[in-house]
Amino acid sequence: MRQTYEYYRDAWHERRKRQLLLSALRRPHYQRAFEPGCAFGHLTSALAQRCENVVATDHDELAVAQAQLDLERQANVYLSTMHVPAEWPQGRFDLIVLGEFLYFLPRDEIRAVAQRALQSLQPNGELVACHWRSPMPETGLGGDEVHAELHAALPLQFALRHQEADFILESWSRNEGASAYAA
Repeated sequence: MRQTYEYYRDAWHERRKRQLLLSALRRPHYQRAFEPGCAFGHLTSALAQRCENVVATDHDELAVAQAQLDLERQANVYLSTMHVPAEWPQGRFDLIVLGEFLYFLPRDEIRAVAQRALQSLQPNGELVACHWRSPMPETGLGGDEVHAELHAALPLQFALRHQEADFILESWSRNEGASAYAA
């Protein structure tokens, strides 16, 4: 069932999950973030408050169009339609947020996303992933399987895990000495 714009914006569990993800970020500020699978841009808007620049993409043209309308006043957000992992933005990022889309991909594409992320992550970069744990009908994969694929594909320092009955949130850092207390 395809949920509505209002559902993703207003549902308590969606707002709470976004707040937990934002709270899991280890630094107060980032230079350049990438958020593939941004959908309507609700998390993108919040990331823009903590990042100099946010590159956000989704394969759904209608979702990107809605996000562009909602985020037009946020000049530090760059939205586009992109089919990740086949397409990937240029440059490097100190934050990559993988949320709510990897379980729609086959396992080999999940690993390809992890490799693309690894290649574009800055030396001090952080990668955060958050997914619902229930399997998606399209692939049979849920968040647990997606995150297992990420663990296998990412030779990064594991930093954080928050797991509930409904979703899993994890982060990795390229900088082994990274601390939540470092500014």
